[in-house]
Amino acid sequence: METPKSELLPVLPMDDVVVLPHMSVTLAVDGDSQKAAIEAARQGNRLILLVPRIDGQFGKIGTVARLGESAELPTGAEAFIIRGEYRAHLGSGQADIGGALWVKADPAPDGEPSQKAVELGREYRAMLENLVESRGVPQVIQFLRAAKTPSHLSDLAAIRPT
Repeated sequence: METPKSELLPVLPMDDVVVLPHMSVTLAVDGDSQKAAIEAARQGNRLILLVPRIDGQFGKIGTVARLGESAELPTGAEAFIIRGEYRAHLGSGQADIGGALWVKADPAPDGEPSQKAVELGREYRAMLENLVESRGVPQVIQFLRAAKTPSHLSDLAAIRPT
């Protein structure tokens, strides 16, 4: 992935789903504001800013994500595969005539982890590897080992396959 830069991106409000960097999720899109944001991302570089919305208020940090493939659900709604790329601070915003809200997304890079965070990350990874191995799914260990920083490992901890 190239180094993230500040850019104006369409906002996809997230009312009941959290998408962190390194996560891939399938999202059904059915509201007008969601459709407008998706269409704006399709017309551009396929990046979209996923922003949590709590009690009608947008969060201050979101996840810049890339649109993947799409398919129509039996309900008629369109579903997209979306992959979280990196965190971003929200800047100023504006609406376009297509109904999408565009916001300046300033990358929020992970800081250098403390020695304590690195130690805790190693301990956590070892515990997860033992747990996964004891459950007979050793292929997941490679997935865990791909996490190079404590921040990446903590983002992966939020993923819970069903």
